[in-house]
Amino acid sequence: MWNNQRESELKRKRKVTWQKEEKICTLPEHLQELLDQNNPKFIDELVKFAFYFSNSQEDQSQSGAWLWSLYLDNHPLKREGLLRLLTTYNQSDFYRLIQESGVEVTPSIKRTEVFRYSKDSYCLIPLTKKLLPYIERIFQLAEKRKDASIWGKIAYMFDHEFEQYKWIAMSSRTRKYLQRCAWRTLRELGEQGTSDYVLMASEILLCYHENDFHINWVKEEDPLHPLPNWYKNFLPKRNQYLLKKILICHHSDSPNHWWLQDQLTSSLFKEEVEAFPELWNQHPEQLFRLVCKARSPFVIQFAIDALKRGNQKNIAHLPLRDLLDLLEHGTYNEQKTFAMEVILKQMDPKNPDVKLLLTLMKSPYPFRRHVITFIESNITQWSDDLLDRLLTGWSQITQYPNSIEWEQIIFEQMKRRGVKNIDLQLLKKIIIFGNSEYTKEEIKKFVIENHDEWTEEQKTWLLEEILHLGPNNYFMGEWLLFFQGPWERTLRRLISIDWAKRYLHCRYNYFLEPVTAMILHQIDLSIHPYRGIDLFQFLRSNSKIIREKAQEILLKDADKLQLDAYDLAELASTSVPIEQEFVKRFFDKWKPWLEPQIPTIIDCLRRRAAHPDITEEVSTFIHKELLEKVFRQERDTTPLLSN
Repeated sequence: MWNNQRESELKRKRKVTWQKEEKICTLPEHLQELLDQNNPKFIDELVKFAFYFSNSQEDQSQSGAWLWSLYLDNHPLKREGLLRLLTTYNQSDFYRLIQESGVEVTPSIKRTEVFRYSKDSYCLIPLTKKLLPYIERIFQLAEKRKDASIWGKIAYMFDHEFEQYKWIAMSSRTRKYLQRCAWRTLRELGEQGTSDYVLMASEILLCYHENDFHINWVKEEDPLHPLPNWYKNFLPKRNQYLLKKILICHHSDSPNHWWLQDQLTSSLFKEEVEAFPELWNQHPEQLFRLVCKARSPFVIQFAIDALKRGNQKNIAHLPLRDLLDLLEHGTYNEQKTFAMEVILKQMDPKNPDVKLLLTLMKSPYPFRRHVITFIESNITQWSDDLLDRLLTGWSQITQYPNSIEWEQIIFEQMKRRGVKNIDLQLLKKIIIFGNSEYTKEEIKKFVIENHDEWTEEQKTWLLEEILHLGPNNYFMGEWLLFFQGPWERTLRRLISIDWAKRYLHCRYNYFLEPVTAMILHQIDLSIHPYRGIDLFQFLRSNSKIIREKAQEILLKDADKLQLDAYDLAELASTSVPIEQEFVKRFFDKWKPWLEPQIPTIIDCLRRRAAHPDITEEVSTFIHKELLEKVFRQERDTTPLLSN
């Protein structure tokens, strides 16, 4: 009985203290000392103190009154520290926070879940018995003061379905009651038409994280892209009473019984389903703040659609720097798409900023498609000078937009320039990265129709670039096979046996077999001579087309290939029947021309057949097919030469 009386007396005194907004106790000495010195280390030390305070297993009776005192003082460091303590984190961010504050996260500490109040929600001020009374009173005082930042973080905590953890001192009934209290506060502010409604609602909405929502995957067909886009669709959960009251209270379904499983977030806010839309329309700066800083695509989509519905004039004057920063650093597609749309809307369609257009074209495809649409819609209004600057600027950018539409737009403008003023760097990019069969055919047609206008310098530069890229990009083979027609003379001047070897041994050699054979065929021996032995690796290729081309060249030009007896003995050293048949044909055809070397050839063949590294199949072929048949008469008259 005495304990009950004492507890009642403490509650009465504490109530008086709260009503008078009086401090119950002071901060620990080491924290107060840092605060008096205005030392920024106060924040990290406060985090450490709060962590050890709730994580301590030794004394569960110590008071949490320091939290109340922390809020009563308006010192900037105290406020910043309290905001950090009241912020909700996911697990990885929570452990990162305490580690950066100097807490050593040991395995035993990691097993302590006292800071967790929902599935993946952690807060340094847990809902324990010794802290919950102070959290509730701070919530009430923040409401009275209209302290949006503090009130919003606590209201956000209450808008969760608490897990059944033994350390949570708040019942489900109390949580639901506090949810309704929070909405009553907002509703009253909204009915009064005050800007405090928008500010306090914004602070709550900024707290929601994407993991707080129900997620399903949605497929979107894109006519400008061969593959469909898959994206996450975020929808509220059943227990998020406050969120649904703020954002979708005017939806046709009742938020209390609503499971939005088949609803697309992108279409949800096309109409005014939020509470007090007229107040949101009066504060576009808060909506844009939500677009930039919210951590949930659901909230971001609401802010975007609310801006579009009620603040078109304000959208037109959003700062370009902020929009570009959002496009580059935004976390979610909704942010980037909105930024891209607004930037293009602010741009003069008749005289756009070329530098800005080029910057936007470097964006990833889902956002770049808006730029393509803008160009297609307005390009007919642009002057020749503007188009020239656009093409010149684009040729200097290394990144290439993987877009069929963009390829066609660019090449059409290149054709307008004519061969004399064509940008070879840009043409090379389209050839290398292009995906449009239409554009490929247009380039080939353009080359052929303007055959006489291409200078030797232009042809040489482009062919050299394609030759160098070929071994690492098998699509270049198609272009080399094409250019051997209209630009054959230039190609023959450039290619040598070394180029054929590079293509033979490259990683894409299987796909480039016709190109390797073409290079062998086009080599001009008067410009780039080589020895017959250089052909042997092609003669023994697994590719039929390469092997037959090498055989054709050797049969045709043996007298130009500087073949000696040792080379011919090497040629004869094969156990493959197809290659053996070719060797016999070669000697049958060129035997008269080889007559001065025949004694040396026979000697080399004898030595090769007797070599210990030569297989029995090769030795038998040399003796029976070459020495006994092809060179039978000469063998009988050729003495064995000494070593």
